[in-house]
Amino acid sequence: MLDNYIDSNGTGRKTVLYSVIIYFLIFLPVLPQFSAYHSDETFYTDSSVRMAQSGDYLTPYYLDDNLRLNKPILTYWTLVVPYKLFGISHFSSRLLFLVAGALLIFLTFEMSKALFRGSQSVSPHYLSALILASNVQFITISLRSTPDILLCLFINISLFGFIRILFQDDTRLRNYLFAYLGAALAIETKGLLGGF
Repeated sequence: MLDNYIDSNGTGRKTVLYSVIIYFLIFLPVLPQFSAYHSDETFYTDSSVRMAQSGDYLTPYYLDDNLRLNKPILTYWTLVVPYKLFGISHFSSRLLFLVAGALLIFLTFEMSKALFRGSQSVSPHYLSALILASNVQFITISLRSTPDILLCLFINISLFGFIRILFQDDTRLRNYLFAYLGAALAIETKGLLGGF
């Protein structure tokens, strides 16, 4: 049944891209809702608001002026950019996290294709992306301004690079960049936990 969705070059990318866009558009209106709020968001949003307002983009602080050095800086910067572009709101603080979730759906499709390249059918690749997109925990972390979805995205970028290098013998520079830059970004998101 899903074989009908294969595009002209046999990859199914168009279908996955449409699915990613639909995922993004469905959850975009949920971003400003307080019902999606999680208490951990304040650790990142409060410090990032202060960064955006003060212009000090290197030092995260709690509201009580104590340093917040529990996590690396990348998550804070992920919040500061939309604050500067769209103003400070629940919507802007969660926007790039939803984008990261949408990118991870597409990346899951590409990783499945890289791992199961012998399969000419788009079904297993597309199905893996759909399973991820329908996972409640995945949806939840895509709608919150916490580093979890960023960590997932960057670890999977790293895995994608290593899969292409090791399983497809594709030693082009871009795959090494995926592998090692993805791992570095994961560490810059969550600390050494991102390296495991």
